[in-house]
Amino acid sequence: MAAGLLLSSCGGKEFVYHENIPVKGEIWRMENPLSFQFPITDTATVYLVGLNVRYTLNYPMQNLYVFLHTTFPNNMQTSDTISVNLFSKDGTPFGSGNRIKELDVPIAKIRFPQRGQYHIQMEQGMRKNELEGVVSMGFYVLKKSGAEN
Repeated sequence: MAAGLLLSSCGGKEFVYHENIPVKGEIWRMENPLSFQFPITDTATVYLVGLNVRYTLNYPMQNLYVFLHTTFPNNMQTSDTISVNLFSKDGTPFGSGNRIKELDVPIAKIRFPQRGQYHIQMEQGMRKNELEGVVSMGFYVLKKSGAEN
């Protein structure tokens, strides 16, 4: 069940797309990729794309590798690997919150090359079939203001 689609401004930020998908039982399995789909109508605008990671202190490692597979409107596909540090070397968690930590991870400022529907498939890439402590994963597309482009 997906939650959190925003197509308006939030706290001064203009999200074109923002969705968080809960991970069943707080265990992200390799065979359960998460899917995000969003439209792009403006190819001249600079966007900030990023992840939103919600995790608990039960997460067993310092970092999280995420594979992002993007399908463009013309069916061209690309893949990227994102490394996210969830804990410092001394074990201090990054992000805000108590039992559940929330971490915003900006990935890149980009211009989308095509108008149309984009599809992101997100997989955990930790060489461990069951990854405990992942509450939800999110993906967002944020429209940058003119001063930030």
